[in-house]
This record gives sequence, structure tokens and C-alpha cells, in this order.
Amino acid sequence: MNQLNDYNEISDLYNLSNTKSDKLYSILPTVLKISETKDNLKTVLDLGCGNGFFTFALAKKYPSSKVIGIDNAEKQIAAAQEIQRNAEIKNINFILGDITVDVLPKSDLIVAPFVFGYFDGERLHEALKHIFNALEKDGVLVIVLDNPIGIDNSRFGAKKTFSNGVLSIELFDTDNIHITTLKAIHHDIDSFKQNLAETGFKDITEYHPIIDKTGLNALGESFWNGYTENSELVYLSCTK
Repeated sequence: MNQLNDYNEISDLYNLSNTKSDKLYSILPTVLKISETKDNLKTVLDLGCGNGFFTFALAKKYPSSKVIGIDNAEKQIAAAQEIQRNAEIKNINFILGDITVDVLPKSDLIVAPFVFGYFDGERLHEALKHIFNALEKDGVLVIVLDNPIGIDNSRFGAKKTFSNGVLSIELFDTDNIHITTLKAIHHDIDSFKQNLAETGFKDITEYHPIIDKTGLNALGESFWNGYTENSELVYLSCTK
């Protein structure tokens, strides 16, 4: 699935990003809030789950649901399974697989944070069709896309630059120390929404990011000045 970053190679470094201010206090809460648009969740699928950052949060939020995390990096799946064993969380299953090749479990909710940064052209169309087919009727897909606008957001956790068709994403910890740099494909948001519609998705909705109370209390309101207006992220949901 992903040819731009070797997550088996950078797994340990990348997982340090789970404590980034933006990821912990805004990206995660926003994804969880959007997920509430779908009721009666029997199965929830987290695509590109890594070591389970979103997966564990979804399992906690929906304890009666079956939550499945899928990733194509063996080291990331192993890390997620170790965390699960230590935490004794029962309603999660982690799967090593490729979301464009392997049959995806039928799901009521599919969460795909940053996954589409690794697909363009025909591969993007194939990925969207594969995900569409995995959704139950009226199932919901939640998407997070990088959307660089030339602002240095390193104090929040990421600095993004776009050059020669490739998006470079520098990740920073809470002390503003560089963690690692990722590469991704940048999508024009209107064109991406059109791809969703052509695949068959409906009710395509864009959301404003939120900051949870924990983040406001931990870092202070002044720290977050300007973030929600310039987060360089786009949050979308759509329905089958």
C-alpha cells in the first residue's frame, strides 16, 4: 500500500508522534466526534492503524462494537498487539494486510486518517472502491487529509511543505524536537470530494477541527491560538 514511507523501518520513531499536541488533543477528538454520526455500530474498521492510536480510542468509545485495525507494516501490527495484550482489551482485532488487495471486513464505520496520502490516480480509485464495497448500507467513512497552506505549525506537531508533487511532513514532539519526516501525496480537496462522489459516496461533509478540554487545560487556550483556523488538515465524512 505505502511506497513513500517504510513504517517497518521508522516504526519506533513514528510512534513517538502519538504524543504530539495536535494529534492527541485535536485530531483524535475530532475523528471520534465525527464517528458519532453513525449509530448502532457493530463493526468499526481503522485503516492504516499503525500501533493502534485511533483503534484503541475507538474501542474505548464503542465497547460493544467489534473494532478491527489493519495495517501493512508488520512491525506496527506487532506493536499494536503487544499494547492490546498488556491492556487486556477484548473488542479489538489487528490484521496485517493491504487495504487495496485483501478483502476488508464488512463494517458500519471505517476510519481512514491520512491513509489517502499514499494513493493517487488509478490506485486512489481502486482504494475508494475497495473501501466502498466494505461498508454496510448507510455505513460511514471518516477521512483525514493533509492540506498544506504554507504555515509553520511545528509547535502544534507538524510542519508541511509541498514541492515537486510531494508533500513533506516534519513531525515534532511537545518540546518542538523533530521526530521524523514523512512523505505523502497532496490531494486537491475539491477533486478528492469529486472522486468520493464518483465512487458512489453520498452526504460528503467537511468538518471544522475541535480541541478537547484536556488539551485546553494542559496547554492553555493561548497555546492553541490560530490552530483550528489553520490546522492544515481537512476532515470529511461520507456515507454509502
